[in-house]
Amino acid sequence: MLADLRSLPTATWLRMVPYAAIAAVLIAVPSDLIDTPIFGRPVETRPIDYVILAVTASLIGLIFAIRPEPTEEPELVAAGERDETRTVWGGFVSFLAVGCPVCNQAVVALKWAVKEMNARYRLMSQLNVRNIAGYNKRLADARAKDEVLEHTVQTGFDPESGKPIYESEPIDT
Repeated sequence: MLADLRSLPTATWLRMVPYAAIAAVLIAVPSDLIDTPIFGRPVETRPIDYVILAVTASLIGLIFAIRPEPTEEPELVAAGERDETRTVWGGFVSFLAVGCPVCNQAVVALKWAVKEMNARYRLMSQLNVRNIAGYNKRLADARAKDEVLEHTVQTGFDPESGKPIYESEPIDT
């Protein structure tokens, strides 16, 4: 890997510098390595935090600076091959979260929020409502009629056929 880095052209290293500087600022400000009145840090800054910041910012700068060689003639790329070329970008958020406790908490919070929104979307679509007001009205109507509302949940897969197993669960009204 070090041999590959040493073999990079000078232009790549020069392109890396502005990207690394931008990445360093974007990481250092929310993690409070650069002091700002907006963000706070629950623990004291250690010298190793600056080393981690420099390495992380340099890696991000290299990701943006390294450009693939252009091909002579355009060709169609299969979907699987195209996905493999995007694997570097798949872990981009983890680069930002290294050494940044605020970023780590934000990633966890965003994942939770997306999970909750997906669950609520599925529930609302099963009840045939379009918004929260419709959902609340549907629950109030069910309470008034002593109706038990249920929604379908996948609980696993049938080991023999491999098909999903669904069960109905009551909705708290």
